[in-house]
Amino acid sequence: MCIGSTLYIRPQTGERPKRMSALPLTLWLSLSGHPNSELAMPPIPTPAALDHAKLAQELLILQPVLWDKITTSTHLERREVPQLLTEVLRFLHLIASSKQRLTPARPIDLAWHEFILCTRTYGPFCQRYWGTMIHHQPGGSQQENNNQFAQTLALYRLHFGPPPSQYWLPDAHCGSCQSPPA
Repeated sequence: MCIGSTLYIRPQTGERPKRMSALPLTLWLSLSGHPNSELAMPPIPTPAALDHAKLAQELLILQPVLWDKITTSTHLERREVPQLLTEVLRFLHLIASSKQRLTPARPIDLAWHEFILCTRTYGPFCQRYWGTMIHHQPGGSQQENNNQFAQTLALYRLHFGPPPSQYWLPDAHCGSCQSPPA
């Protein structure tokens, strides 16, 4: 039930109504399995259409804990966190737009782990920018991960140009984690 701009979930007998943020109609249609859901969600913007660096800065303001968490997990300097988080967002965008299973470089994987742990931010962020939750799945054989990593780098070059070597090449080994297709 929707009253004004607030969505209320109809309670079971004896419970109070649960108040939730109103969802945009297109998002509600897509999440509800509505027959027109494929028409409801706008297409995912091309990777070049978003300012990933700006989004990374906004995330660091919204979740300042990411500064220390990413610095600690990656052993990088604090000043590198915004650029590394930008690379995470570019990687996630490649997953969403290509709908392929991709594997990140190890530093991107470690920073992605920290972002995912901010669940109240990560889930809605994925929904807002890519229309779906981008899941993280560890595993795969080393050969699978290497092939997916090569595909990731090819897509990165296609959409963003040469990847920053300090995060992607030549010594940034691929992580053992991968993304299921979005």
